[in-house]
Amino acid sequence: MKNLITRTLTAVVFCFVVLYSMMDGLGLCGLLFGLFAALGLREFYQLGAKAGAGKPFQLLGIVTGMMLYTLTYGVFANWWGVGQLAWLVFPVIAGSASWLLSKKSFPLADLSLTWLGVIYVVFPFVLIPALGGVSGGYDYTIPLGVILLVWANDTGAY
Repeated sequence: MKNLITRTLTAVVFCFVVLYSMMDGLGLCGLLFGLFAALGLREFYQLGAKAGAGKPFQLLGIVTGMMLYTLTYGVFANWWGVGQLAWLVFPVIAGSASWLLSKKSFPLADLSLTWLGVIYVVFPFVLIPALGGVSGGYDYTIPLGVILLVWANDTGAY
C-alpha cells in the first residue's frame, strides 16, 4: 500500500512539473524534454547492451543526440536556421570512423545500436514541444493533447 501511495504522489508531482513547463513556454519545456531525451537515450543503450544487441558508443550517442535535440529544437523555435543542423555531420562521421577503425569485435552492430537510439529516442522528444509551434505562436494545448492521448492509450492497454 505504501508503494502505491509513493508512486501516485510521484506521478502527480511529475504531471504538474510537465504541465507547468509546457505552459511556461518553449524555454523550460525544451529543457525538460531535453532532460527526458538524455535519460531515455541512456536507458535505451543500457537495455540494448543488456539484451546483447551490441555495446553502443554511449558518449557519442548521447552527445550527438543532445546536439540533434538542441539544433532541431532551435530550428523549430526559430532561434536559427536549418543550416545549423550541419554541425551534426562532424560527430557522426568522426565518431563512426573512430568506432569502425577500433579493435571492437562487432563495430557495425555497436554503431547501429548507437544511431538507432539517437533516432528512436531523441526525435519524438524534440517533436512534442515543436507541435506547440504548428499554429504560428507557441500553444501548449496541442502537445499536451498528444501527451494525454498517449497516456490514455497506455492506460487503456494496461
